[in-house]
Amino acid sequence: MSHSSGPHTPAPPISVPPPEHLLHPLLKAEAAGRLRRQINSVAWGLFFVWLGVVWFAALDWYWGMVGVGLIFLGEAVIEGARDLKISGVSVMFGMLFLAGGVWGLSTSPFALLPALFVLFGIAMVWRAAAGILRRD
Repeated sequence: MSHSSGPHTPAPPISVPPPEHLLHPLLKAEAAGRLRRQINSVAWGLFFVWLGVVWFAALDWYWGMVGVGLIFLGEAVIEGARDLKISGVSVMFGMLFLAGGVWGLSTSPFALLPALFVLFGIAMVWRAAAGILRRD
């Protein structure tokens, strides 16, 4: 007993994404933006987990700074490995926190961390002010 009551309907075509070099530039930018947001979300998640671990374990906050610095630098490394533009802010904060944490753990008499924060703040203000003045 055969039940062919109508024409045969073909199966829907399988959707295979085109190779990366064939994608339209807007689609590439959208995919890169989505990947950047995912990497950033992972970094922020690790940031909060690490701060919780430092707090619960009653570790020295300098260890917290070392971990935060490594998270920021790790984010930049992953961005570079995925051919994304590396965030200069991530690199700068990563180096700042890592250097401050290591310096704080080294028991040096010189207060490097406050000096780094002051220099970093001055650099941010200088850059922003130069941009404002240049646009006038």
